[in-house]
Amino acid sequence: MCIGLLLSIFSCSIYAQSEAIPIHNYVNDYAGILSSEKEDELNQAGKEFEEKTGSQIVIITTDSLDGKDPMKVAADSGNEAGIGNKDLDNGVVILVSMEDKQRFVATGSGIQGTLSDIVTEHLQEKYLVPAFQDGDYEKGLSDLYYGIMDAIQYGVDQGELEAYQKEKEQEIWWILGIVLFIFVFVFGILGFVFYTVFKKRIVLEVGDMFQLKHAGWDFEDPNVVCISSDPEIASVSKTGLIKAKALGQVKITCINHDRTNRYIYVSVKKQAKTQDENEKYMEQLFKTAMIINSNTGSSGSDFDSGGGFSSGSGFSGGGGSFNGGGSGGSW
Repeated sequence: MCIGLLLSIFSCSIYAQSEAIPIHNYVNDYAGILSSEKEDELNQAGKEFEEKTGSQIVIITTDSLDGKDPMKVAADSGNEAGIGNKDLDNGVVILVSMEDKQRFVATGSGIQGTLSDIVTEHLQEKYLVPAFQDGDYEKGLSDLYYGIMDAIQYGVDQGELEAYQKEKEQEIWWILGIVLFIFVFVFGILGFVFYTVFKKRIVLEVGDMFQLKHAGWDFEDPNVVCISSDPEIASVSKTGLIKAKALGQVKITCINHDRTNRYIYVSVKKQAKTQDENEKYMEQLFKTAMIINSNTGSSGSDFDSGGGFSSGSGFSGGGGSFNGGGSGGSW
């Protein structure tokens, strides 16, 4: 019991392990995508913005997240360094992972009224995403950095934001329409297969015989078993020979040695189908990839059922925290 408890505690500690990237300044360009001049410019802008507003905005670039969740990395990094004011929780962490092509802007709880998730996503898609798609990483980060500053100080143009929200809603409906089309298309195919294969049947006249045969199924093998739901209407021999005896309909269950089942529906009528039609039905049935495994019995009704980092630069966090707010994606 003690060992189990220790293992549980150890597992929880690993799960809760911080995935923070060290923050030593307003700009932490580990991926090396900014020139030294641009890095100095943004560091100075970040310092002046903090002195003016009390809000800290930091940039982190990295080569790869190695499969880690961008939101967790951004939030853990902000929490570890205490980005933002401890009383206001007004910090912002911009995270970019180059090899993963992932981005995330994490926001402290105190600033989420201004930088809501929809606003942070709008700003990224307005400034960072198009520039990154063009390969101009320096412009994308710089424009986003200043764009977030403007949004914090002056807010976001409501007309622009409403237009963005409307555009995103249209995209969602478009995606839902595609998903619905795929859903209908796939189930239409499945329905067609069910109708053409499982609802069709061998049609014989009284006294007719029909030999079951298909590549991969050796009806001479004693491990292959065929059973008729009503031998009085149509019986089936150990070798797969069906004999029509009386008008009606039956289900022939064939079980192979690997325990996969095939169900063959047989109707005994006054007028039979041709031998070619019955054999074509058999070919469709045995070729289909729809393998039904069943342990249930058969009946007549079955027939039709279906704040810690600092550096020589003098930068340090203000004790702020992050609770998972923000938005991100790829570019």
